[in-house]
Amino acid sequence: MKEISDDIDKTKEEAGEPTLSDREIYEMERKGEEILADMSMTEERGGSATRETAAKNHLIEEIKEKGMEEGSETRKLWDRWILDQEAHTGAMDTSTADIESFRERASVLRAAGLLEEALDELDVALEQAFYDDDGGDAYEAISTEMDKIEDEIADEKGIGEDE
Repeated sequence: MKEISDDIDKTKEEAGEPTLSDREIYEMERKGEEILADMSMTEERGGSATRETAAKNHLIEEIKEKGMEEGSETRKLWDRWILDQEAHTGAMDTSTADIESFRERASVLRAAGLLEEALDELDVALEQAFYDDDGGDAYEAISTEMDKIEDEIADEKGIGEDE
């Protein structure tokens, strides 16, 4: 059987076709394994994102229904969600990740109707973006987001309406 393989290699060489060395074959196999691993990680991230969205939506509904009183089950759920967010942010260890974490918290609070609390979270994100060298775009986006929430608060309180 080995003779047939050698004959094929000799035929390729004689035909001027390049042959692959063992090292080249190994590198191709390794790259294929890396591609498969990347595909697997992408699928995991997709599933993880779905779980994160479901957890976020559940948290929003809990806050809307039960509020966020200190010591309540909803507050404990919020605290656990924040710990998960901080663990994820800590793994990334960038100021941009910190900013996005506070913005994510604000989006949950805003969706649950806790506008003042959302502003507090965005204020922390704004401060972080101010000191972050790359935070110029984030700073502007957060400022705009805060303005919108302040307008919502004013609308709820009836400030600025003609009476």
